[in-house]
Amino acid sequence: MPNDTSRGIPITLYNAAGVTDFTFTLAYNPSLLSIGGAFDDGGSDATDPAGTFAMLNNSNGVATFAFDDATPQAGTVVFGDILATVPNTARSLYQVKEQLQLKVLSSNGAAGTVTANGVHVNAYFGDASADHIVDGLDKLLMDNISQGRATGFSAFTQMDPAIVGDIGNDAAVIVPLLARRCLHGPNSGFNQIPVPSGLSGITSPMPPIRRSALRRRATRRKPAGDITAVHIGPP
Repeated sequence: MPNDTSRGIPITLYNAAGVTDFTFTLAYNPSLLSIGGAFDDGGSDATDPAGTFAMLNNSNGVATFAFDDATPQAGTVVFGDILATVPNTARSLYQVKEQLQLKVLSSNGAAGTVTANGVHVNAYFGDASADHIVDGLDKLLMDNISQGRATGFSAFTQMDPAIVGDIGNDAAVIVPLLARRCLHGPNSGFNQIPVPSGLSGITSPMPPIRRSALRRRATRRKPAGDITAVHIGPP
């Protein structure tokens, strides 16, 4: 499940053979995630925007979805995207994680389908220390991952570090990219963690670090190609 705020959670079927209809359920924790529907138009990740991907029902933490396409689809097929957000009430459940469990109800052209569950972590992207601020401490923690000094973040036990640390959306924790984005320097293209109106327990952003200091730190690191890649999801 990629961190994809511009679209949604894409649902992908691999090795399809002429699939036109597919129905499945997604079980989740409503305290951590709010599922509002599905979409399949040109703004989605859908392989065929002419197909239909819709939510049929959503009750007690189990949502049912259906895909339908008049044109048989083969190979790797993205049905569309699930619309989901983290509710404000989940602020007291920071760092809590869950499995997003898939179950196939019916299908054609996808016999013997094996599901691969997703992982959802209630945390801000890049906040490796879980202190509600994206700053130099997070850069150091991710640097430990990229240089092989650590295999995970102590604030997120038994979790793939790329789930929080893959800010490049390429299944890797990359320190130079983090240095440019996570420290919130001028023109970084990366916004600090916001302080939502009416909510407590979230620390205000720290002042931005000067770009000159940021460059000096980055040049002492290993080359960008020296990374630890972590695969997420099925091949």
